[in-house]
Amino acid sequence: MKVAYLFIEKYPNYDLSFKTFDCIDPDDLVDLETYVSVGLMSMNWLNSADPLYKQKFVALGLFASMRGIGLMAKNNADEVILSQPIYVVIFDSIRRGLAQKINLSLKKTPHYLGFTQVIPDYPLHQVAFIIDAPPVEFRIQGKRVFILYSSSGSDDSENVADEKLEYFHHKYTLGLTAAKTDIGAKFSFIDGGCDSITGDLDIQTAILLLGDEWGVQAEKAIYALRDSIPEALDDLILGVKELSKSNLSSAGCAKAAVNFRRCLDKIAETLEPTLSSSEKAATKGMGDYKSRLKIFVDKKLSKSEPYRDYVKTELDEISTRISKLYNLSNKGIHEDWFRKAFSMLMLRLVLLINDLLTTFPGKQKLIYDESHFEFI
Repeated sequence: MKVAYLFIEKYPNYDLSFKTFDCIDPDDLVDLETYVSVGLMSMNWLNSADPLYKQKFVALGLFASMRGIGLMAKNNADEVILSQPIYVVIFDSIRRGLAQKINLSLKKTPHYLGFTQVIPDYPLHQVAFIIDAPPVEFRIQGKRVFILYSSSGSDDSENVADEKLEYFHHKYTLGLTAAKTDIGAKFSFIDGGCDSITGDLDIQTAILLLGDEWGVQAEKAIYALRDSIPEALDDLILGVKELSKSNLSSAGCAKAAVNFRRCLDKIAETLEPTLSSSEKAATKGMGDYKSRLKIFVDKKLSKSEPYRDYVKTELDEISTRISKLYNLSNKGIHEDWFRKAFSMLMLRLVLLINDLLTTFPGKQKLIYDESHFEFI
């Protein structure tokens, strides 16, 4: 999600940018990839003709909306915003948990006002943090912060980047390393497409819509598990919690893989509890849960061959990924890409559960009673 951190500051101050970066634990940098816009915030969203109470009410709206998270670090933040220049640090893409951790760390900074998730269809945020957003000056990627400059821009652009780089090396010993990079005309007025204001609005709107759709599909799968196979849901939750730990180890990765496999085991035991002799022969050499689930899918999707093949292919791929990641983790191998790989596996697993439990085409439906459920 896109997040903005607000500070009291009269002048451009890259020390506040580095202070914000310094709040990120090294473990959280592994999968953080984002552009960062920094600078003084325009007050174009403010109508100076409005009475003071209305201006304060609007200023408070910077920190929250009906659909996002946000928190003021100072009780009088609304008054400060109306009376003093404000400096903002805007992350284009950051996890909710990490955004909140940065907020907690920044509370120790005297000039810190608070933070907010930027909601693109909220008019106030659209104007303050997208249309009138300060320039993009940094990119964080792979535990490195890139200080951006443009050789096609002002003559002193590279000199300013050198100054920032020297300041960074002199004052900060972060989990990040720093370098400067030339971005040419990127983000300038001659750069169209997704780097324009309209493009950024489209990107943020698409991210919001994708997040909403993912939430709907994940909720369907999780509640279906809760109602029908709660013990499988327990294993899914244990795996998700393991992966959410900031200091994820190889042992933790192995535990998550085991939890995901057990989740599928329990789903398979419920959906296809017994196999005939012919079914056992036909699925010899497969993992038990995979063979059971394939038979279940064959039976329940017999009238929809393309969808049946799609679900079985997804089951094959997820099973392979669980086995490979477990074997690597169990050998004590732990690399930075593991968290990303497990995150992708977790998302695909939830969607597979959704396919297995809730999205069969036609007239099939789930029937629940106190002791069991069945498809009819």
